[in-house]
Amino acid sequence: MCLALVSPAAALDFDGFKLIPSLRYTGEYDDNVLRQSSGAKSDFISTVSTGLAAQLRLGGSDQLSAAYRNEILRYVERGNLDTERHFFDLAGSLTFTKLSFFAKEKFASTDDFPSSELATRIKRNENEAGGGADWDAYGRWGLGVLLNHFYADYQGRDFEILDRSALTLGGRVYYRFTPRLRVFVEYNRVDETYASAVDRDNTRQRALLGLEGNITERLSSTAKLGYERTHFETGGQSDLQQFVTSSDTKFQPLERLSFRLLMSRSVQASAFVGNSQFVSTDAQLSADYAFRPRLFFLPRITAGVDEFPQRADNAGTSEKRTDFRYGFGLGIRYQIQKWLHVDANYDYTRRDSNFDQFDYADNRVFGSVGVSF
Repeated sequence: MCLALVSPAAALDFDGFKLIPSLRYTGEYDDNVLRQSSGAKSDFISTVSTGLAAQLRLGGSDQLSAAYRNEILRYVERGNLDTERHFFDLAGSLTFTKLSFFAKEKFASTDDFPSSELATRIKRNENEAGGGADWDAYGRWGLGVLLNHFYADYQGRDFEILDRSALTLGGRVYYRFTPRLRVFVEYNRVDETYASAVDRDNTRQRALLGLEGNITERLSSTAKLGYERTHFETGGQSDLQQFVTSSDTKFQPLERLSFRLLMSRSVQASAFVGNSQFVSTDAQLSADYAFRPRLFFLPRITAGVDEFPQRADNAGTSEKRTDFRYGFGLGIRYQIQKWLHVDANYDYTRRDSNFDQFDYADNRVFGSVGVSF
């Protein structure tokens, strides 16, 4: 159960500058809280979350925003998992006639599952900061640049091998079909450096095709598809080559019905024996259907596969590890007031691997009462 207690009056608006405090209690039942292949352990987790968000409107769609949120988690049976999480987000955009700038930063101090490979809760600090600019250079043609920096600092000796930073530099050439839709060609270079596992240091180069914006009044998408090559600096590992993609597509065929499809294929850092990286492919389809003006049906389904390029011992045989993941969820939301809603949810996730020790199934049941502004 999730209980959020903030009234609309708590959102303070000073002629373009808004402060939004929040307070929330969450309760969740999980029948396999450690995501084990056998001997699953259930638990009930209580979370108290407080936060403060600030927004400054600069005119048009431009604004500056900052938000901080902390979560205090307490387990009924496993007090050793009790923890606190902290999140900070900063974002801004500024638009001129033909030139626009954007910037963002996201910081998290958390112990949530770091990737689809790891079913262990691991304390770590992560920070991602970046920005860029777009210039409508000539007619419908334009140029863009991108700079992004990511770092991860894991707490605990078992996962220090994953401590790393990655610097991304990118550029694009785009063409505007309409004021709200453009296609582009993009090139990215990623230099990834590990704090201790220097044999994992690598350079990745990507060539991508993409589109972003409103295809029709009811269909919008931000999508990229391309090819990536990974070169390990020490030469101890063979270069890797694979297709990569990311997309977020929204479709609203009816006034009361909308769909959202998220898809990605990306390279992730790995802690599995003999593997520096693995390739993760994911898809998630969700829907939002209004039975009545205040009653919503929220189904969702997910599927994915993780592929590890290096062989490892599996019960006496040498194999490449492959994990298949899938799940589904069902939610119902009742909008009591414009600012207040209640939810009831069920989520099921499962992983089937050719390495049996990594199989697991997980059921979660939770409800919520929350506010929105």
